[in-house]
Amino acid sequence: MRGTPTVAPGPPGSEAVARWAAGRGIGYAVRPDEAWFRAWEPFDTLISASRYYNACSWAASPGAVSLVEPWTEEDEGTEPIGRALLGFAQHPGLRHRAAARCGEGLLTRVSYLEGPPLPRAPLGDARWDAAAVTFAHTPDEARAAFHPRLRAALAPFVRAAPAGGAVGAPQVEPALHLELRPGGLVLYCSHLAPSAEGYAELARLVPELVVAALAYG
Repeated sequence: MRGTPTVAPGPPGSEAVARWAAGRGIGYAVRPDEAWFRAWEPFDTLISASRYYNACSWAASPGAVSLVEPWTEEDEGTEPIGRALLGFAQHPGLRHRAAARCGEGLLTRVSYLEGPPLPRAPLGDARWDAAAVTFAHTPDEARAAFHPRLRAALAPFVRAAPAGGAVGAPQVEPALHLELRPGGLVLYCSHLAPSAEGYAELARLVPELVVAALAYG
């Protein structure tokens, strides 16, 4: 029987995440090498973390997946007002750079220091554009990335979000951010906490959305 792993000091709940990873035979690090995550920054719709905790990584079908808790407080001993999870996937078949935000979450208030942000790029799909804000260099790039198969996979998240993801607007469904780039995908869902249950749900969602994103027409 697999024993409980020894965990270096980390945020509350780290031991449960370590047990979840060990039970599935996947890689785990309470304080991962941050260089890999920093290479994804700056994000297009998400703030960058001060540090990263509790990374769980494995080769998936399709692609490779890493889940991690972004710590947003500068002071390592100060717990953020809210805690979150990010999911990363790598797959060479992902072609386009675009992002979509549905609703507001803990990681939304991004600032752009290294260049201008991606411009808004409505898709021309009235239902989608009323619920989500899409960003890309051109509307054609946005439509190519967020094609009908991917939009269908995201429908449970966008159907009840406030128009345009307005700050402070009432919201039934959780906020979602999906960033696509050539070879990669980043996912944030505001309802997922850095618990074993949150990691399990994100581990399900990320590969599903990679499959949907790859289903180009």
